[in-house]
Amino acid sequence: MEGSSCGTPMDCNDNNAAIHPGATESCTDGVDNNCNNLIDATDPNAAGCPVVSCTDMDGDNYAIEGGSCGPIDCNDADASVNPGAIELCDDGFDNNCDVNIDAADAACQAMSTGDDPVLEERHEESRRKRGGYSGAYYSSDDDEGESRRARSSRRNRGGDRERD
Repeated sequence: MEGSSCGTPMDCNDNNAAIHPGATESCTDGVDNNCNNLIDATDPNAAGCPVVSCTDMDGDNYAIEGGSCGPIDCNDADASVNPGAIELCDDGFDNNCDVNIDAADAACQAMSTGDDPVLEERHEESRRKRGGYSGAYYSSDDDEGESRRARSSRRNRGGDRERD
């Protein structure tokens, strides 16, 4: 290797004249072009790297792009819905962006069996913060066969208003 005993930086590839200390690091070739042990985008001085712009409209630190921006935010209009959120097991939404809603989410399944008291407490805390229903995940049916969850959902849509 050239330069190691001359007091100058060491050439890391004598077989390629384009690779040497002081060369411009190319962001797209998978090679350490300037012999600083940083390859492509890991070198802050690399040329030709794509500019990554992450969209986070709700300020929850999750972006809609995914990839180098991190896990995909499935609802960038609501900061309480993101990959790091707790799944609320009675609201009809995918709160934690794992494509599973309420009873289909593994977190809710663990809660319904009482297997995870820590998860249950986190769920209740999250519900209190959002001002939502606080209580058991599943409830027994009333006399007409309608569960509390179904009644609550219907009421939230305005389908159970008392008339004067």
